[in-house]
Amino acid sequence: MLITVALFQTGPVLRALLPAELFEQGGVAAITPAFLVVWLLLWLWLRFKERRPFASIGFREPSRAGFRVARGAGIALAQLAVYLVVGLATGSLVFATTASGELVHTQALGWVFVALVAFAVQSGAEEIVARGYLVQVWYPKTGVLGALIVSAVYFTVGHSFSEEFSLLPIIDMTLYSVVAVFWVLAEGGLWGLIAYHATWNWAQGSLFGISVSGQEPPNSLFVVNVTSGADPVLSGGDYGAEGSLVDIVVLLVLAACAAWAWRRATAARSLSPHSASPHPAEAP
Repeated sequence: MLITVALFQTGPVLRALLPAELFEQGGVAAITPAFLVVWLLLWLWLRFKERRPFASIGFREPSRAGFRVARGAGIALAQLAVYLVVGLATGSLVFATTASGELVHTQALGWVFVALVAFAVQSGAEEIVARGYLVQVWYPKTGVLGALIVSAVYFTVGHSFSEEFSLLPIIDMTLYSVVAVFWVLAEGGLWGLIAYHATWNWAQGSLFGISVSGQEPPNSLFVVNVTSGADPVLSGGDYGAEGSLVDIVVLLVLAACAAWAWRRATAARSLSPHSASPHPAEAP
């Protein structure tokens, strides 16, 4: 198991080891190949070691994918909107304008679409391991508590390489892992969660120019800056929204909602096993 996890940490480790200038110049698109390796490694592992289809990791029921993707993306945008509204209202954040006084940086428009694909690859790579494979392995053995602990440790360690990593980001990443595990257990798949994760990263970095886990985006449609003297507890400082108390509060709400959804889905499956989505841990 440790060897497997180490292999699937290829993307995050390479991201940490590659020169910072590479990310600064090309953003997440520059390191997308590293995360594609994670997709390939997991496919090879499932195909030749466990001899099961890749879809079993959490991509069954494609007929429901559209709704789940839209819902996940919508939740991410709403979550970021709370952070922006609170930051702007308290003076912690401010929109920067171009040299001509415009809010929209039109030269970044093409980059926005490229970044969306790149973030989907990056976020998906993290989720197919942290909430796909690891939940399938640990949930049947240890129940939800064990799945939560393993998933949270894996995910938090993978985001700990930034110099700006501190207590609030640790809490934020842990709460996100709680949301994510309950989400996939309730939904029975990864469609919605990957859309949520990818949209969150993309909207932060490529739409609003906010640091994503301590990484400054090279281009964005808008630029939101932390004001001089702003309290990093509210703004997140150089780490971005994921280091903000505002985001932590939102994640607490989402965690409660996700846990409720999981309990409801579990009760529904116990009454009628065919009435709800299959459990993600029920891989053949």
